[in-house]
Amino acid sequence: MLILGLGAGLGSAGCSNTGGLVTVSVDRSNPDSVIRAYFDAWQRGDWTGQAALMDKKYQGMVPEPVEPIRVLTIRPLGGSSATRREYVVSFEIKVKGQAVSMESGHYDWSYELTWDKQRRSWLITNYGAG
Repeated sequence: MLILGLGAGLGSAGCSNTGGLVTVSVDRSNPDSVIRAYFDAWQRGDWTGQAALMDKKYQGMVPEPVEPIRVLTIRPLGGSSATRREYVVSFEIKVKGQAVSMESGHYDWSYELTWDKQRRSWLITNYGAG
């Protein structure tokens, strides 16, 4: 089981500051790194960065502003293959402003990542409660 705080888990990914916006480098060949970068983008309200880590079907998603978000655990599930990985991510959020569909609290969501050969990247292709 991998347990991390959002900031601690991203420290090895590398950060840069571009015009006031902090960006986190992501190793797109590592599905764990993609999940961490997804949560980092969510924390920063970087909806474009978050969508870039997801399948194109999510490009029209409605942002859920949070402040803060804290990843508690990222746990891989069995049944992984060379092109598909599943995880359960346990996290806590505090919704910022008017929530769209989420409330402040603790969540355990499953994330499915699929290797996209054309983009040479792991992408989040499904996620949600359960």
